[in-house]
Amino acid sequence: MVITMDGKKYSGTLAGIDPETLSLCLSEAKDDKGTYLHRVFLNGSIIAQIFTVEKPFDLKALSERLEKVFPTMVRLYEDKGFIWVMDKV
Repeated sequence: MVITMDGKKYSGTLAGIDPETLSLCLSEAKDDKGTYLHRVFLNGSIIAQIFTVEKPFDLKALSERLEKVFPTMVRLYEDKGFIWVMDKV
């Protein structure tokens, strides 16, 4: 969810972000009135707050499930955000 400086709220899937300006694109978005918007592009200078509304993906749980199928062939690199299975990412 993104809240702008003027209090407007948008929720959707983060499709892209410019790390220099913090401008971003939300896809499959809705505004605070419930209006569906295919894509929303927001200039970083008007963004007041950004929230995540879903729990982050649990890499550790996935690696444990994969380990049952591929014993000793799974390595979790949680700090880097990936799982190595059978020498492939």
